[in-house]
Amino acid sequence: MKLSNQLAIAGVVIATFFAIDRYERAAGDAHRRQAVAKVVILPAFHLPQLGSPGGAEVTLQSLRGRTSFLEFWASWCESCVQERPLLKKLRAANPKASMLAIATLDDEDAVRKSEGTNPHGYPVLIDAPGSVAQSIGIDAIPQSLVIDDQGKVLRHFKGPLRETDLEEIGKLLN
Repeated sequence: MKLSNQLAIAGVVIATFFAIDRYERAAGDAHRRQAVAKVVILPAFHLPQLGSPGGAEVTLQSLRGRTSFLEFWASWCESCVQERPLLKKLRAANPKASMLAIATLDDEDAVRKSEGTNPHGYPVLIDAPGSVAQSIGIDAIPQSLVIDDQGKVLRHFKGPLRETDLEEIGKLLN
């Protein structure tokens, strides 16, 4: 192969590397921009808690008075499964924080099985038809919200959380 062809190929490889790097940086910036929530108050909801005796429900009203972390996920969602170690790390760093996992568009038996093998370590609520998620504007999973003591959305994270999000979430929860 001629030297000029080798140099051309090397130039294409280097240009591709820089294009990918630029894309990944832009994607990171887009993730941070997505995390800025509009000022929104969550609509009232009530959802059954997995494994609670007598079918106890959690309501938005029951979260009043404390900042809370809400994670929307499903047992069939691969990104949700991959995000779990970060959620466990978040829980370990904030053991007294109000944290809820909301299983959306999922079957209770599948959620129970998932929790049996890889538990969240905090309460899991069931939104089988996805109606609560839809009323909040959750259009894909995973997504997470941090809400204040009055139900106002402080931060909205679209897509899987990143390691860099944990410190910010921890500050909001404490």
